[in-house]
This record gives sequence, structure tokens and C-alpha cells, in this order.
Amino acid sequence: MTNPATPRDIPADLLTCVQDTLVAWNSCSETSSSWPTALQIYQIGKLLAKLDEETTVRSSLRQLLNVIPDSHIVEPLRDGLFYVLETNDRNREECLAAVAEIYHLAPRLPDLTSEQLTTLQTTHHHFNDKDIVRILAFFLLKHQLSWENYLPLLHQLHEDPIWNDIIDWFQDHAPGWQQTLLQKHPDHADYLQLLWQPTDDVAKVAQMSPASLEHQQATTVVTPGIELQRRINQVLQVVPDLGEGFVELCLSYFKGDVEQTVAALVDMDHLPPALRLYDQKLPRRRLEGRNKETEEEEAKQIAKAALQAAQRQQEEDAYMLDMVMRQGAHDEYNDDYDDQYDETEGNRRASDEGLYDNYDAVRTYNRVLKGIVEEQAFWEDDRNTNHTQRPSLDKKVAQEDTSVENGKTYRGADKLKGGRIPNAGRGGRGGRGGRGSNKKDAPTESATNGESFSNDNANNNRSKGNQRAKERKLANRREKQKNAAAKRMA
Repeated sequence: MTNPATPRDIPADLLTCVQDTLVAWNSCSETSSSWPTALQIYQIGKLLAKLDEETTVRSSLRQLLNVIPDSHIVEPLRDGLFYVLETNDRNREECLAAVAEIYHLAPRLPDLTSEQLTTLQTTHHHFNDKDIVRILAFFLLKHQLSWENYLPLLHQLHEDPIWNDIIDWFQDHAPGWQQTLLQKHPDHADYLQLLWQPTDDVAKVAQMSPASLEHQQATTVVTPGIELQRRINQVLQVVPDLGEGFVELCLSYFKGDVEQTVAALVDMDHLPPALRLYDQKLPRRRLEGRNKETEEEEAKQIAKAALQAAQRQQEEDAYMLDMVMRQGAHDEYNDDYDDQYDETEGNRRASDEGLYDNYDAVRTYNRVLKGIVEEQAFWEDDRNTNHTQRPSLDKKVAQEDTSVENGKTYRGADKLKGGRIPNAGRGGRGGRGGRGSNKKDAPTESATNGESFSNDNANNNRSKGNQRAKERKLANRREKQKNAAAKRMA
């Protein structure tokens, strides 16, 4: 700092503030609570600007924050930053720019410069300066805040909607920022990728069982959220009495190393002091419910899995049915049951032996065949007999009267309904003087229709009886096949 001022040039209240603040900083005691207050931080910044007329408040704050000891974390500065923004509208942009240049936002967020911060505020008008400063206040100056201390703060920030807006903004303006951070912090790659995942993915992983996690790890690409849950489950298998939240803090302290975490938790006497402050029954943070898009996506995945399972079942049935049909192609029995099935097992031929070798294939064959028979019986029973098409009486009579002689076709006299010939008597005489036909002997239309309807019902009854007989034979044959297969397996 240039042009140092004498005490007489400094207001008495500011001089007292500086002296008290420096005493508190120089103590560097963990038990000391004399950290600089919000007002002291800003007053010292103004004092530095006053001591050097060529500097601005922005550069003064930057110089002030650069000399803060590394042990001084961001948390005590949060109220000071809010105070500056709330009480000094004129210097708001300068303060924000100074903080953005000085504060390295830990591995969680890309480094914000003053230009990026200004662009972010311009692009997203719904952003509040307080929200941005609150994000900056979560992190340690120059990466000095340990993982276990700022992990809860990261969780709180992760649930804030403004976080997703910032990520989207960086995706548009700096697509390679994630790869840059991974190269800068290779030891924390797993945690970085986990923190970039949507909250819904982490919630879904938290609800999965260890067996499901292992199966998914073997069949699909493991996401960071699944990997973190898998490590937590590994630790809980050794020390099941601890809470998942406490185990997560321990894993973060040991940079995700399961062996070191388990070794520290087994011997609680050697647990690091930073972890002793937390409740050992601490549960994991409760995540919010899934949004509508996630639920729709999961419903699509479930429907897709069910469809694939049905297709696989159909393929297996078709394969087994084809195998049985090839093995029994030379069997004298057809694909239906009949009453010629041999009653005794000793009469089974050598060609039948191959049919019983694959019991699963036989069961599939019987099940498919039973389905076909049941479907046929359903449609047969569902048929409306009142609408059964009967052969026309006119066609039947015409067929009877048609005769062929010497290659010529002769038609008889045209007949009325009931088979009566118009103007015909008993002896075949016609005309007005002859006797007409006997009405008692001629069949009436109603009688003819009733007789035809009775014949159709009889045919239907016989058809149903034959169908039921076939089904009984089918069931008997299937039962004998199962018994024979069970005897051979025994």
C-alpha cells in the first residue's frame, strides 16, 4: 500500500476499527470469535481507498481480501457482502466485480470473472444480486474450505433453482468448462460429476437397494450418483449403525476412498476432529420430488421394459413350439387331442420318447395349444345361432327340379313357397274344374322354417359336444405327458 497516512489523517472511529480488526486477525486462534464484522470489513475497504487517492473501492476491497489469512473462511464474510450490497447502491457493481475476481468458486462452479458476472446479470434479468453473492459466499477464499465443511453448503446450493440457470448459462457461453475443471481437480473427478447431476437422479439412486445398484453397475454405465450410493452402501455393510449422511461426509473427507473411510470409522478414537463435530446418526439430505418430465420418462422406460419382456417370452414360446413340432413331426397324432391316445405308458413308441425329453418345451406346446382351443371355443360359443345363414328353400327346390338328360338341362314347373305348383290338383290336373292340392299334405312356410331351425340347433349342440370332448381328450393327454415326464426325471 502506498502513501501511508498518519493517525491524525484517519478518523478516530476508523482507526479504532482497524486496530481491533488486526488484533483479531493476528490471534489466529480457533476458539476466538473476534472475526471482523460486516461493518468493519467495509470500513477498512473505504479506509484503504482513502489512504490512496488513486485507488477505487473495488481495488481496495481486493487488496483487503487478499491479505486475509487462509484460515479465514467465506462464512464470516457473507454478512459483510450482503451489507455492502444493501447499503451502497453506488458501489454495488464494483463490489461484485471485486468479489468475482478474488473468490475462486471451489470445484463446484466455474471461475466467474467480472465480465462473465456482468453478462450473467444482463442475460438473466430475474437474477438478484443477493442470489449471486449468496452463491459466492458459500465457498472458501482460494479453495481453503475443506470438503466436509462446505459439502452441506453445496447441497443447499444444489437445491436452489438459480444453480441450474448458471450451469445452463455456462453451457452456452463456455461448453468446455466442465472438462477444464476436471483437469484442474483430478482428485475430485467423481464428486464433480456427481454435483453436476440433476437432483432427481440422486434421489432415484438413494431409493435403490444394494443388489439393484450392483446389477445396474454390471449392465449399464454407472453415473456418479450411483457410484456415490454404492460406496455409501459398502461402508454401511461394515458399520451399519451409522447414518448415510454421516458416511457421506466421511467419504468426502477421505476423497471418496472407501478403505480409508472404513478404517477411520472402525476405530472412532482416531476419527479426525472435523468429523467428530457431526452427529453419527445424521441422515442424508431429503431430496425434493421428481418433476413431471422425469415421471413421464420413467413411465416410458417401464412400458418399454414390459414390451421387451413380452417379446422375449413370445420368442421363447415360438422356439420351444417349433422344437416340439419338429420332434413330433412323424407322430401319427395331429396337433389336436383325440380318443385314440394310448392309455398305457408301455405302448408309447420310440418316436414319442423324444417328445418327452424337453419337459419345458412340452409344457409350452400344451399351453399354446390350449390357448388356441380356448379361443376357438370362445368364438364358437359367442356365435349367434339366430343369425345362422340357412340354405334358401328356392335354391333347394330348384336344385331338386333340375335334371340333366342327354347333356341338356330341364327345369320343372315353377313352384310356390312350400313346394306347391300353382293351379295343380291332386291328380296333377290343373284348371278351374280340377281339384286343388290338399293343404294338409303341403308343408307350410312356418313349419319348414321351424324344422330348419331345429336342425341347426342340433348341429350346434353336436359341434359343442365334439368340442368339449376334444378339450377333455386334450387335458387327459397333457396330464399323461406330465406324469410320464415326472417319472423319467425321478
